[in-house]
Amino acid sequence: MVNDNETNAPPPSKAARNEQIKVNATFLNNLGVALIVGGFFVPYIGVVERLGSASSIAYLLSHREGQLYLVMFMASAAVGLVLHVAAAKLVERLED
Repeated sequence: MVNDNETNAPPPSKAARNEQIKVNATFLNNLGVALIVGGFFVPYIGVVERLGSASSIAYLLSHREGQLYLVMFMASAAVGLVLHVAAAKLVERLED
């Protein structure tokens, strides 16, 4: 059953709509940054832990496990970039 107060509520103000847009854009942007950073550090730490040194570029290119780490990073970076672009598109909807 619908309450009368819910059906007769005025639409949110321009300031409220802008705040909702900013919160959603911030969430998407932060999620994108987390994916990019996490997608870099998790594979990098895995390679360095396995090798015991920072000379991991040759390992990344020559071993299957290293190539998997590289693909994980590229995939998380791509998704993170998509989320960042989606956040930027949301911000464009802000009203003056």
